[in-house]
Amino acid sequence: MKRFLVVFSFLSFFSVFSQTKVGGIIVDESGQPVAFANIIFKDSYEGTITNDNGRFYLESDDTYETIVVSFIGYETKEIPLPQKVNYDLEIVLNETAEQLKEV
Repeated sequence: MKRFLVVFSFLSFFSVFSQTKVGGIIVDESGQPVAFANIIFKDSYEGTITNDNGRFYLESDDTYETIVVSFIGYETKEIPLPQKVNYDLEIVLNETAEQLKEV
């Protein structure tokens, strides 16, 4: 029984440190929040969107090093994560100059 508790404690301890947590705000060049922008961990299907105020929080049991932020009309950005827990990120999206072709 004691061996089971030691193994369980070790696995629980290990799993806590293999998580990635990211939170912050997405704004445009003028500082206005970007509502409903997409945020995903690079090379995964785990993601979220920003709320009405441009704020987001994303958590995963796996370890990731980069998030990808995208929204229609803005350039897609890849943001490297300096550590496993990153709160209060402020990400500025630049508008794209692309237009639709004439029909």
